[in-house]
Amino acid sequence: MSGARDRLRAALGWPARRLLDPRARWTADLVDDQLGGHRGERPAVHDRLDVLEELQRRQLAALGAHDAAGRALPRSLDALDEPTAALINWAVGSEGPAAQAGLWFNEPVPVRLEAGRAEVLLVNERIVEQPYVLSTVPSGASVLDVGGAESTVALALAARGHAVRVVDPRGYPLAHPGLSVSACALSELRLDEPTDCAVALSAVEHFGLGHYPGSALSDDRDALVALRSLVRPGGTLVLTVPFAAVARVEGFERVYDLSSLEVLLAGWSVVDRSAAWRADRLTWVAGSLEAPRGERGVALITAVNR
Repeated sequence: MSGARDRLRAALGWPARRLLDPRARWTADLVDDQLGGHRGERPAVHDRLDVLEELQRRQLAALGAHDAAGRALPRSLDALDEPTAALINWAVGSEGPAAQAGLWFNEPVPVRLEAGRAEVLLVNERIVEQPYVLSTVPSGASVLDVGGAESTVALALAARGHAVRVVDPRGYPLAHPGLSVSACALSELRLDEPTDCAVALSAVEHFGLGHYPGSALSDDRDALVALRSLVRPGGTLVLTVPFAAVARVEGFERVYDLSSLEVLLAGWSVVDRSAAWRADRLTWVAGSLEAPRGERGVALITAVNR
């Protein structure tokens, strides 16, 4: 980290990131280590973070979160006002400083702050997708994680002893001895030898819809064809996608039904399929693809490359 940044940190006591989330300091230090920031270099990402931190400091000071010396004032949840809550929600969300540094993760239970209170925003489909993947990947298998840049599943699999490769044009910000990264489109990936298992957790439904730059595949079916060439014969595909009684496209993602899911899985032998259904904003319930238990669900599929 630059000398100017060190002086700013010393003068301000790391105010913005300490106030927003103690984990952010560890995150920024990790990025510094990865990019060489502690050796006197100044990566471009930190120029941006310096500007963002200074803007945050000024905003928080204007909101009364700091005293005249720049020290953070103790504040209770009851004292949290709407502008400060909105600022914090932005800062820790998918467009805030951590996200701009490539360090935002789409976790199952996001929390939202409002004036005087905090609440669970929703429970998303990852509450069922992540356990399904972790329990289904065969023991000791090498794993290709498709589109996993905003997920901790690849790191979890590596920590469980798998050799994991993440393929995502955005790269992958976490490191582990058992983890490698191909920062490219799936169509551009070349492996020295086929992988034992491919994981596509809420990924292929976005392909070809323009939401993720660099996907380079025209649609979801191309992605599944590409995976057949990357997974060894007899190897495993673990797939999760949005599911409903009637297929449709919703903005940046597809929602599948039984017919479109069958087309998607052409060439694969399905050995396990189930579903979970959103009962309400906070609740998911287990079920089948054939018997909907809500308007929207997620299909959980295990298939073999025949």
